[in-house]
Amino acid sequence: MPRSSRTSAPSSALAARRARGVARTQRFRVGFPPGLRRLALAVGLAVGVGGLLYVSERKQREACEARVALLGARAPEWRNPSGAGICAGESRPQALVLLEVLEQYPTLPKLRVRVEPQLVGKSAQVELDSSSILAPPGDAALRDPAVWLHEVAHLQSAGKRPSEPIAQRVLRAIEEGAADYYAASLTGNGTLGVIEGRAQRDLSQSVEPQLTEWSALALGAADPHRFGWALASQLWKRLGANPMLAADLLRGLAALEPGETRGAYVIQRLSQAIPRRSRAPLATCLSAWLPPELRPQPHLENTN
Repeated sequence: MPRSSRTSAPSSALAARRARGVARTQRFRVGFPPGLRRLALAVGLAVGVGGLLYVSERKQREACEARVALLGARAPEWRNPSGAGICAGESRPQALVLLEVLEQYPTLPKLRVRVEPQLVGKSAQVELDSSSILAPPGDAALRDPAVWLHEVAHLQSAGKRPSEPIAQRVLRAIEEGAADYYAASLTGNGTLGVIEGRAQRDLSQSVEPQLTEWSALALGAADPHRFGWALASQLWKRLGANPMLAADLLRGLAALEPGETRGAYVIQRLSQAIPRRSRAPLATCLSAWLPPELRPQPHLENTN
């Protein structure tokens, strides 16, 4: 047989194998175009990331639930219209701060918290009838322990209030200042409502409402928080961080028997309701908070 005939058979077989390989490659390319391969990679990546996030979320939830269990009977009662629990993802950042507050201050009472969607874009509030703190969903301010303590102070200072409108408004401003001072005294920090490094109120600042603003307060046309800020600033500068004095001011507000006291004379009644050990320094600050023109004279009080 000629030599060329002997070498032609292997060459033909090799060519056939190459042809079959090209055909398989072409079938693969037809069945899995580049776009589909990229989609498959993206789906795989998403599944992997989703799995990691799920594990992380589960661990965070379990850690939160463990802290709630350790608080036992002192764990807050948490209600959310969505049905989400205190350790659910949407509530957990704020709830963890509240748990930290309760862990750090074991004498605080058991708290009721109700997530209130209608308060989105507003501040947390208290509902005295149910002794509950109403929390806006996702409220960034509630990541500051001082804001929780401020609301706790409102619950602790609840009591009888005068029927006379001006006296009511003066007391409302005092309540705000007492709550600010209480929160600052417990945390040892004069800044409250810190969001992204900026405080809503800083007690080291001088806040002095003008007489026109006081007139607006008497008419119900001014925000009591500004006047409360002024009072808390006075207390902070004169007395510093003093949890006992702060708590006694709340006790005085809770024990107040206003009767038919009118206007700023309600401050005298409040001073009498403050525990004796703290009465003098707190009464001095309350008097200094008012402009000289508005400070009541004891012998001129009119309860008619």
